[in-house]
Amino acid sequence: MSAEFARRITWAIIGASAMIDAGLIVVGTDTGIGKTRVAAALLVALRARRFDVVPMKPIQTGAERGRAPDLDFCLQAANLPCDAALYDRLAPYRFALPASPHLAAREAGATIEAQRIWDAWTALRDAGHGVIVEAAGGVLVPLSDSLLQMDLLLGFDLPFLLVARPDLGTLNHTLLTLEALRNRNAQIGGIVLNATRADSGLIEEDNARTLAARNPDVPLHRFPFMPDPTRAALEKAGADLLATLHFQ
Repeated sequence: MSAEFARRITWAIIGASAMIDAGLIVVGTDTGIGKTRVAAALLVALRARRFDVVPMKPIQTGAERGRAPDLDFCLQAANLPCDAALYDRLAPYRFALPASPHLAAREAGATIEAQRIWDAWTALRDAGHGVIVEAAGGVLVPLSDSLLQMDLLLGFDLPFLLVARPDLGTLNHTLLTLEALRNRNAQIGGIVLNATRADSGLIEEDNARTLAARNPDVPLHRFPFMPDPTRAALEKAGADLLATLHFQ
């Protein structure tokens, strides 16, 4: 192990210690932004360092045969066993239609209730787990006619980690999401630009510089391109990410 990587691991453990007591929320600027991979990397890195942390996907649309594919990816990546009772706490709402949660729930004849999700989270916390909560898309996605995802997420009282794509269009989406979070006094632990290709060009480099300059109080991390990640690659990516974050 190189001295530089050892230093990063040390800071990752310190950073993890500051947030693991409760957990954090991984939210995106849009759907399909790479939240699951980022959540899995954090999970693998933290569990490799013996933190008792579990993933949670409160609302899964596009569920397959009653399973939550995003949650399953995280569980498999961390080699984390999960019985049926625990699974229902980790993924309280699972809908087949790959659509906005309010529509997917309506088509399933259901209504998403925030209290059911908070109760599942409380049970996980009471069992001693830190929880990495992966949101369903962006913060203002509607969950019902009267409930936005932001309303649900703020109820956890956890810091937010905002995942965004690095290329054209991300400035507007990212800045709008940050403004929405700040307007509601949410704690923002970091911005993650999730690489969509192996190399980066002028636009990607400028986007990273612009977001960092406009948000000097929020750490910005560039998550590596990993088309087919191994557990070792996820662990290193998660440790590197943890080393850049801050939580009050």
